[in-house]
Amino acid sequence: MRIYFKLCRANGASKKRWLSGSEHHIIETYILCNFEVVTLSFLNELYEHHHLEDPNIDVATKFKDWFKRSVKSELNYTDNELLKLHYCGPILEVTTFPCYFVNGYNFRTGHHSIGKSTMNHGMCVKSLLYTDTDNNFYAILKEIIQLDYSLIPNMHIILFKCYWVDPVRGTSRSTNGESDDEYDEDSFDEDYETEEENNYD
Repeated sequence: MRIYFKLCRANGASKKRWLSGSEHHIIETYILCNFEVVTLSFLNELYEHHHLEDPNIDVATKFKDWFKRSVKSELNYTDNELLKLHYCGPILEVTTFPCYFVNGYNFRTGHHSIGKSTMNHGMCVKSLLYTDTDNNFYAILKEIIQLDYSLIPNMHIILFKCYWVDPVRGTSRSTNGESDDEYDEDSFDEDYETEEENNYD
C-alpha cells in the first residue's frame, strides 16, 4: 500500500454508486489493516491475545469488528481524530472516476483506456525480495473509488480496485487458445488525500 498526502487529483466525469455490504466490509478491513499509524498496535494485540485461543483467527473477517469493540471505550477520552474516523468508517455512497493523477502519473481504468494511444491501466507491486520464490504482482485497474467520511467531510481516501494476476498460477490457455489470466478482483491499492491538498492543475 502506498499513501500519498498531496499531488493527486481526479479527472473525468464522476459517478455515484453505493457499496454493497461485502464491499464495505472488505474496504474497511483493508484500510484498517494498512493504516499503520492507527491500527498496527491493535493488530499486534489481536494476535497476542487471541491467537492462543484461536490459532486460525482470520483477520479478514474478525479484525474490523474487534477493532471497533476495542476502541469504543476510548473515543470519549482521545483527541486522535484518525482513531475516531476509522471507528466510524466511510459512508456507503462513493464517487468513482475514470482517471486519476498521482505524483505526475496518469492512471486510467481499463475500460477508459480503450481506444487511447497510451495504456495507463497497468499496475505493478514489486516484490520486497528478489529470490527464486518471489514474484512481482501485476494488475489491471478496474475502478477508481473515492471514499468519503461524515466525521471529517473534507477528507477522502482513494482506492484503486484491480484485477490482480496470480504470479503462481500464471497465465493459462483456454480451449480457443486465448490467454486466461488468474485475477483476484477484491484487491485494492490506496491513496489518501484531503480537499485542501487537491486544488491544483
